[in-house]
Amino acid sequence: MPLTENIAEQIHITENHSFVERLAHYYSDFLATDFKKGSIPKRKFQSKDKLGRRNGISIEKFPTFAAKVSKLINKDFSKNASITIKSNEHTANLPKILVSAVNACIEALNFDNLQSLNSVAIDNFKESIKAVDCDLEIQCSNLFDQLRRNLGLEIGVEIVRILQPTFTRSGSNLIDALISVENDIAELFVYPFEEALPGALAELIGKNSDIKLLELVEETFSEVSGKTLLTNFFDGFSSGDLFTEINELASVEKLEDNLEYYLYVGQIKYNSYQFPLFYIPFKLEFNRGEVALTLEPRVLINKKAIDYIARIIQESTSTVGASVVEKRIIYIQPEDRIASLLDDSIQAILSAFQFGAEISFTGTKQRIENSSVILDNTVSLALFDKSDESMLTDYEELLDQLGTGGGELFGFLDKLIDSFLNENPKVIVEEVFDEWDEKETADRLVFDTPIPLAEEQRKILSALNNDHGKFITVEGPPGTGKSHTISAIAFDAILKGKSILILSDKKEALDVVENKLNETLSKVRPSEEFVNPILRLGKVGSNFRKITSTSSIENLRLQNREIKRGEKERTQRYDLAVAKLKANIKIKARKTSEIDITLIFDLERDISIFIDQNPEVEKLFLDCNEEFEEDLTAISDLMSLVHICRKFEPKFIEFSSNLGSDAEALSRSIELFRLIKDGAEKTKVFHDSPEMSFEKFQLLKEKLNELKSSRGFLGYLFAGKKINQIKEELFDAIGFEIASSNGSIVVQRIENLVKKAAEFYGLVTADFEDELQLIPSVLNLQDADKYSFKTAKDLMRLHNLILEGQIPFLNNDTEEVVFTLTDPKSEEAEFFDTFQQLRKKSQEIKNLFELNNYNYLLEKKEIETYNALKLASEIDRRVITFVDRYKSDAAILAKIIQRKMKFPRDKFDVIKSAFPCMICSLRDYAEYIPLEQEMFDIVIIDEASQVSIAQAFPAIIRAKKMIVLGDRKQFGNVKTTNASKELNSAYFAKVKDAILGNQNSIDTELEVKTDLLNISNSILDFMEGFSNFSIMLKKHFRGYPEMISFSSKYFYSYSLQAMKLRGKKIDDVLEFIHVEDDGNFDLYKNTNHLEAEEILKRVLEQLEKGDLNSVAVITPFNEQQAYISKIFSAHELYPDMLSKLKFRCFTFDSCQGEERDYIFYSFVASPGKDKLWTVLPKHLEQQGEEELDRNKRMQRLNVAFSRGKEKLIFVHSKPISDFSAGREVLNHYVQQIANANAVPDISAVDPNSKAEGRVLEWIQKMPIYLEYQPEIKPQFPIGDYLKRLDSKYNHPSYRVDFLLTFTIKEKQRDIILEYDGFEFHFNNKEEVDAGNWQYYLTEKDVEREHILEGYGYKMLRINKFNVGDDPIQTLNDRISEILKDFENKGASLIQEVLNDTAAAHEGFRTGTVRHCKKCDANKPKADFEDSSIPSGMRRYCKTCTKPPAAKRKRTISKSGTVKHTKKCPTCKKTFPLTEFVDKSNKSGKRSLCAKCKKISNRKKAERDRAWHNR
Repeated sequence: MPLTENIAEQIHITENHSFVERLAHYYSDFLATDFKKGSIPKRKFQSKDKLGRRNGISIEKFPTFAAKVSKLINKDFSKNASITIKSNEHTANLPKILVSAVNACIEALNFDNLQSLNSVAIDNFKESIKAVDCDLEIQCSNLFDQLRRNLGLEIGVEIVRILQPTFTRSGSNLIDALISVENDIAELFVYPFEEALPGALAELIGKNSDIKLLELVEETFSEVSGKTLLTNFFDGFSSGDLFTEINELASVEKLEDNLEYYLYVGQIKYNSYQFPLFYIPFKLEFNRGEVALTLEPRVLINKKAIDYIARIIQESTSTVGASVVEKRIIYIQPEDRIASLLDDSIQAILSAFQFGAEISFTGTKQRIENSSVILDNTVSLALFDKSDESMLTDYEELLDQLGTGGGELFGFLDKLIDSFLNENPKVIVEEVFDEWDEKETADRLVFDTPIPLAEEQRKILSALNNDHGKFITVEGPPGTGKSHTISAIAFDAILKGKSILILSDKKEALDVVENKLNETLSKVRPSEEFVNPILRLGKVGSNFRKITSTSSIENLRLQNREIKRGEKERTQRYDLAVAKLKANIKIKARKTSEIDITLIFDLERDISIFIDQNPEVEKLFLDCNEEFEEDLTAISDLMSLVHICRKFEPKFIEFSSNLGSDAEALSRSIELFRLIKDGAEKTKVFHDSPEMSFEKFQLLKEKLNELKSSRGFLGYLFAGKKINQIKEELFDAIGFEIASSNGSIVVQRIENLVKKAAEFYGLVTADFEDELQLIPSVLNLQDADKYSFKTAKDLMRLHNLILEGQIPFLNNDTEEVVFTLTDPKSEEAEFFDTFQQLRKKSQEIKNLFELNNYNYLLEKKEIETYNALKLASEIDRRVITFVDRYKSDAAILAKIIQRKMKFPRDKFDVIKSAFPCMICSLRDYAEYIPLEQEMFDIVIIDEASQVSIAQAFPAIIRAKKMIVLGDRKQFGNVKTTNASKELNSAYFAKVKDAILGNQNSIDTELEVKTDLLNISNSILDFMEGFSNFSIMLKKHFRGYPEMISFSSKYFYSYSLQAMKLRGKKIDDVLEFIHVEDDGNFDLYKNTNHLEAEEILKRVLEQLEKGDLNSVAVITPFNEQQAYISKIFSAHELYPDMLSKLKFRCFTFDSCQGEERDYIFYSFVASPGKDKLWTVLPKHLEQQGEEELDRNKRMQRLNVAFSRGKEKLIFVHSKPISDFSAGREVLNHYVQQIANANAVPDISAVDPNSKAEGRVLEWIQKMPIYLEYQPEIKPQFPIGDYLKRLDSKYNHPSYRVDFLLTFTIKEKQRDIILEYDGFEFHFNNKEEVDAGNWQYYLTEKDVEREHILEGYGYKMLRINKFNVGDDPIQTLNDRISEILKDFENKGASLIQEVLNDTAAAHEGFRTGTVRHCKKCDANKPKADFEDSSIPSGMRRYCKTCTKPPAAKRKRTISKSGTVKHTKKCPTCKKTFPLTEFVDKSNKSGKRSLCAKCKKISNRKKAERDRAWHNR
């Protein structure tokens, strides 16, 4: 339901669009006036700002320059819009009487009356704040107003009164500038008082002490202080060099954000205020002693000031009139003359103020006046806040649309605001978090992105891609990657075909985002000549022309062609790489999870018990070491024999005892056993004579001889009795049975048996002649397979080793050996059994730790680089298409951007398609982008805590989805902070009336929501109430843990997760420099020249050393900032400081969004003077009634101490304990240094840690360590870092961690070496519980490690199971590979494209490569060469060019005439053309020669006959 219908009953709106209109008016008025007391338009001429810094130059005192400006605005703009100014070219040599008059005036001033009036004002103020219902802000505001009035009456008016006659008599053209002095001087005095008052009020209210207040009044308004301020203010007022004064402007411009140079043309004066009529932005470019001033092609009209004066006059005369000026901006065409444009525009102003006279900008100085105002055509230079004109124009356009019925825009706003006020947003936080939790580990670690992303950033993308994720808020504490997040969103949007607009009010923030986008794209560019088509609007020298230039487009086109070649195969390789990496992660996670650490516990416990019982074996349970390899092999061999011998039968052991009781006897027993068994099997002797023995063998031979001797001449015919007798005897003796009674057969059988027995006993008696009696007992033994010759040999070798003493823990006691081998119940056997079992379990666990090897960090880089190429391909294709299809539009748009005009509405979709990502200042984007609903798929506002809802509201209109990033713990919007609460309340009351009405029964919830529309809220505050998804970035990437620890502790409840590993000494991260005070007072208030000089000295030393880390100075005081900037800029090496070190000096209030490697802090406070209490909180914890602006003071600390990346350097001139404020901050950092120094360094390895000492020994013996000598940091707290990834993580006590820092080619490479020395920590099961072991062998642990690797910190985890046979070599090899990985850019998937693009680019440059438009490919020049055509080059390559038609051969007759010939296709012979003449054909020709034609005709006739006869 529309808003007006939904709440009509309770608010009784009688006007159409009343609420939306009032809201727009409210925001517009705030942007125009800042809601200062009196609502005086803020843009007016000043020579100095409230800090006494130059912000205006009246060029009337430089006649030669004034003439140049006049000439410039009176010629065609296209001819030249620049003026060059050289040192001492334009000087003001005014009469010395003016200088003397100013000095005399200041000296003559009497401050007594001023101090009396101020004392009354202070007394009244002290009384007023005692009231119960006192509004302190209003009372402070009233005090400031009264002090300004006092200054104006007693000082300002007096100065004008004294100096005006002198200036008039001298004919000085500075008399007009004197008029504004009164207000400028008042601000000069009151502003520092206003800033310091809250600190004094804390004492007044909290302790009922006015000492600080009176001290502040005395210091600010005393005669000495006042005259010093005035002298500095008037310095250069009446004389000087224009070049020098412009340099002063430039110095101030560097100190503040959002300042811009303007040429003020024409003035309208009302009372003591001078407002410019017109102002033209210009740029300054310094170059070797000269500066070029270049005007932008637009004139802005000071509509607010003109309408303000007109309204006052109308109120005083009871008249009513429309706005004097219809439009705010005049766009200058090349043929225009600025003066003529101004002459046309001023006519409406002259008419509105009822001037009868004319004024022109085409001639000399003119001045006209009436009873109300004064107009003139003077020109001046100014430095002022960047214009909000584009936003004001947005609001005017919005109000115009609403005034004419509103149409679609009103309906959209009506619905939008109605949803804000009357609906609860659909919150998708749980949905997004559940979606993340449900992802597999591999999907969380491997994803399509061109840059690495943290978990929170992935969730933000998920929320944006959710249909209900329309409004998203991101809290981004310092250094947590807001710019990185924005880049990720931009990349994701581009790849999904969406449009995105990135806005911020901080130039630095936009620069960082632009740099990150370009950085990512540059990874896939072959050279810096390739321009990335990311459109940056509003920046000096907009990059649109550069992007769309012919050379840039051709470069992009060239690479785009190379990308398209082989794209399918490259995509397949990418898909395979992604699938492979995911599969490897899954395998590792599964295998890791399958390892039961309780088994390791049981093993280590058993080993510990075994070692306690047998201390001599401890050395064999260390990680594999070559020194003990032989011992381990011998024991392994022994246990292999034990395994075999345990299977021997007791009868065999009994049998073997006949040969002895040692291993040799056992070996011989086996050999004898084997010989007997093998011989018996071979000869089958015992098969025929089971009772055979060696003695009976002799009997057998005797019986054979006896039988043979019984043989007669008739054979054995008559020996039957003897034969039977012998048969019976043999049967009884050896069981040999012979069935036949034939003597010959019997003899033959006996002979065969003798032969077998002889063979058998021959085998045995060779080595065992004395053991023949054992044969029967062997034959009774079973399972012959248990007793092998190999076992016998092994036993013999074991026997020899025993004799040599080479079997550990086994002496020469023969009985012990046999017992060990054969008796499982023996003490020795139990010893070796236990030893072998423990070794076996160790090997089994070692096998579990043989996980699949893959390089997550490198393979992830490969994936990211591929996606960067895919991104480049997408945005290149878009801009190429744009230039090809809309070439004329591109030329027009270049001019529109140059002139800061709005894009044509009908062309904007084309522009969005060409440039899906646009970056622009919040104050500039509306100059280009039309005001239409939901123009962009995504609008991002960075540093949103500094952006008022009034500034952001037009951006909301343009967004389908909006994401705002900021930090409430840092500074808010300066405009809203400084706005008068009283005025704002009055303005906003009208807005609330429009929606809530005047009834008493108001919906409380609706009122609370309406309050979110107040300009006191930032867009971050506003959006928080309506966001669908909110998240806080917690991972801090900027500085080391010790550097960000202050902010994390006092502002974010220890929630910041510093991801940067400190691999260097704490002294290289935090440093205190105590500058000895010389006892002298500094000339300028709130400055300390000694600290400034010390910092300058340190920076110069840094330059000299070639240390190119960036540098900034941060100080609490504006005066010290100005002083440091001045002495640095005066040094001859200042250009190097700017270009090489990115040097800047900031105040605590102006450094938000900045970062530098080294930060110097200059606290200024000295033993003689300490004003830190005026800007910093006295205590970090609330101490009752504190400073009224405590929130702002705390924000100063959070912002200032979170800017550093590598080092913070605190420069102070008094003991920290004596600081009036801020000492707790510095003590915090002192404690950080103490804590860090308490951690043992390399020389203090824990002597109680056996693991640590041994791992350190390995490291120091590595060849790569000896080569690079890396810094080793033992006992490195990696658990703290892992806990930052998972707050529930509890680092196991058995881990020993080292940080190895290699410096290779001036780059630092950090490797975390983690040794799991649980063998030294698992003596008690209490040490292994749910609080530690579960974090080692889990899928979550694999994920944590890979995440840390994803941040660039390579982890190497080793333990006793995976360290290899040679730990030193294993470590050396793996660390060497890691160092190589650091150098690998991860571009293998796209390397071919990069190489081909580079080659093609070089080829086009040298002319050796051309582009074929038909196949759209880059080919070698040779593919286009054709000597048969005049140009020598074909239009298309050989592949795409059709071969020319065959040319007829020509023969040349003897007479030299050319005769044409033709080849017969049948016989392949060449004939004159006459051979092919055939007058019977219509053509008169035939294709065949005469002979072949006859043959063809004959064959045809035969076919015809055959057909007819068928």
